[in-house]
Amino acid sequence: MRRSLTVRLSLLIVTLATGACTTGGRSPPAPAPPGAPHAARAPPAASPPEPGASAAAATSPGASSASVSGSRSMEVQTNPLIDLHFFVRAIASGDAPSPGIAALDEAAKVARELETELGSPLGWGLLEGNLPAARSAAELVDVFGRLPERFELRLTGKSIAPRAGAVRFARALLAAEEAFLAQVWPRHQEALTRASGALARTLAPRERACFDFIHQHLGLELPAEPLPVALVAQGPRPQGFTFRRPGGRTLSVIAVEGRPELLVLETVLHEAIHALEVHSGGRGSALDQLRARLGAGGVTDADPLSREAIHGLIFIQAGETVRRLVDPSHRHYGEVAGVYAKAQRSASVELPIWKDYLDGKLTRDAAIERIATELLAKHPPAPAAP
Repeated sequence: MRRSLTVRLSLLIVTLATGACTTGGRSPPAPAPPGAPHAARAPPAASPPEPGASAAAATSPGASSASVSGSRSMEVQTNPLIDLHFFVRAIASGDAPSPGIAALDEAAKVARELETELGSPLGWGLLEGNLPAARSAAELVDVFGRLPERFELRLTGKSIAPRAGAVRFARALLAAEEAFLAQVWPRHQEALTRASGALARTLAPRERACFDFIHQHLGLELPAEPLPVALVAQGPRPQGFTFRRPGGRTLSVIAVEGRPELLVLETVLHEAIHALEVHSGGRGSALDQLRARLGAGGVTDADPLSREAIHGLIFIQAGETVRRLVDPSHRHYGEVAGVYAKAQRSASVELPIWKDYLDGKLTRDAAIERIATELLAKHPPAPAAP
């Protein structure tokens, strides 16, 4: 049976019967950093979900919901089509083993070809924001078939034409869908049900406190509607993604299989921060402040140092939210996955300063100024070309 499950945190638990199965994204055996490519702009879909409808409801014919409590911050969903899509991408990237189903292996081959056309894993975000508009792989063929002919990549300005490749990929998913639902989805669904239950236990009782803590310290406005979060069993690195959907809403996707509960929870909050920045435009937030201060020092948004520093604050804030409000023994994802070690030039500056700010030893303005001043002193931007 095709089933979808939705958990609205703090807490709405919703079971959806029947259903089929989003980033511009960055990064397994070892945990990989959540989030990447974040909030890639998705082109208009042929038939986007109605504003305010959950992605799960939009992708599940005959779905029904029952509210258990009244929070409006997050809605955690599972959906077979989204799970199939990210499972195939994980097989294609080598982040998940093939189950030995020929149609899935063929779909993974098509996924690798499409990623080449997209130019990098970041290019998937142009397509994946449209996933909620399809209720099945057959509908996804139609949705992808009505994508714009060409896209321009924001960071590089490069123009690409992936529609034909996207349709080939959707057709490959259609060919694999029946075998996936019969042979793979039942096991994935069990893992997703466990992960949803764990979030209900760990985050739901503290959801309001966690979001208030994020709002208080990052200055991001809390959502007027629940933030949709889709759990999938397996996905490519980084196993956490946030997409901008048609109409301006977002969808965050989190891979859960084989990952400790608290790291999944931290990834959910990490992606929620990305989604909040999209919804609020980031105006006046700590992230916006740091971006502007680095820009004033000559570090543009396209500079890897700017992206590393902004993303670093998100890692630290999400990790500290879990450690301070959920479990004091929690180790940050950035520490466990080696993210801080890889981004040591920014992490070594940001970690102590941001913790002092969270402890009330610094104002937000002082913390941002200190971070920017130290980063610019240690890593001055290259002089502009004459």
